[in-house]
Amino acid sequence: MKNTLIIAGLMTATLAMAQPQPISYSNLVKTGTKLAEGVLPIYQHDNRVYMEFDRQLDGREMELRGQIDCGFGLIDRAVKSIGVVKLSVPDSATVVLNQPFYHDRILDTDSPLTKAFNLSNGPTVGRTYCAAVVSDKGNPIVDITELVEYGMEWFDCSQYSAIRSLVEGSSRLTEVHASASGVAMSIERQYETEAEQYSFNSMAIILPNASKPLLTSYYFNLLPPNGEPIRLCARDIAAQTIHLNDYSQNPYTMVEDSLVVRWATNVPCVFYIDSLMPQQYRGAVVKGIESWNSVLAKAGVKKRLTAKPLGKQMKAVEQAIVVAYDFGKKGVTSEKTVHPRTGEILSCRLNIGHNGKSPITADELTKSIRKEVAQILGIAPNANNQQAARALKYLYNAPANSNVYKDRERMIGIVKDK
Repeated sequence: MKNTLIIAGLMTATLAMAQPQPISYSNLVKTGTKLAEGVLPIYQHDNRVYMEFDRQLDGREMELRGQIDCGFGLIDRAVKSIGVVKLSVPDSATVVLNQPFYHDRILDTDSPLTKAFNLSNGPTVGRTYCAAVVSDKGNPIVDITELVEYGMEWFDCSQYSAIRSLVEGSSRLTEVHASASGVAMSIERQYETEAEQYSFNSMAIILPNASKPLLTSYYFNLLPPNGEPIRLCARDIAAQTIHLNDYSQNPYTMVEDSLVVRWATNVPCVFYIDSLMPQQYRGAVVKGIESWNSVLAKAGVKKRLTAKPLGKQMKAVEQAIVVAYDFGKKGVTSEKTVHPRTGEILSCRLNIGHNGKSPITADELTKSIRKEVAQILGIAPNANNQQAARALKYLYNAPANSNVYKDRERMIGIVKDK
């Protein structure tokens, strides 16, 4: 019995030593603590990292964006993230990252069923984090050291098979860049790789696995309070859509519908080209991107696409659209983050993977870029030129009515009036 108690006591003491001890706000902000001020302040104190959530952010939406800056032959490649979350900061002790269920909705804001619908469709349970510190303003400050060390449960690069297990203790926060709209964090880690896995020495002994550095960046992008208005799709419009069930079109039953996927109509689409893009391909990339401007002009919409070099002082992860060339997946591919509630495209990475056996020509690259940009704009795959033009006209005419049903009727009329 005594031995059991001693072992239990040792285990308790070990666990207590492993857990970070709570600290006061006065100790957190003492001399030696690094503070990056902004909308989401970041504190670095005694080898731990903390993020402060202002109580006034309760109910705001935030995009969690991640990318591989470089490493393992990859440049500016998107990593999986939990995407868009709705912040809940109910008190000084708790922060919740909610991901509401948007499949069932009432789109008519004046519907008498709204109150009953909201009561029967309660909020989803999100990821809850307890405050490690409370600021002098009463804001919860969460320990996010695990984000630096492992990516927390927010980011994941497991889709890249060459990147294996993380080397324990190799993570290092290299830079924090705070701004009025969010905060970016750059992190360096070492990951195992099967270097020369099939090589043997003269004694036929398999060589040990090696490790490589991987530079990643995460961006916590606080979204505007009033996001892009949704636009319902119409028949025969070749657009990418998000399916939903609407309970306000018919008072007796649910109606299946869908909303279109598009960029904000009032925000310029700037494609920032990474500095490591081979010089011989730059012109082809710009040509493929900006070739859509003539189609947009004919469609009668104001949105234009611009290609610019990524400046040395600019953080790639903070830019909505980045174009890069690397040794990743061959060919031209893209990954984008779409707001699940509004259908607004928030960010995108357009990647060109090197093909050593059959290098792509400039003309081929222009055609591939043009085709991929069509999908980046929200046009349905395999749409022909006529269908693409109609889709752009439908997608990017600015809304003129807050009622989504009347907006759809208006847009159907505009598309028909060629």
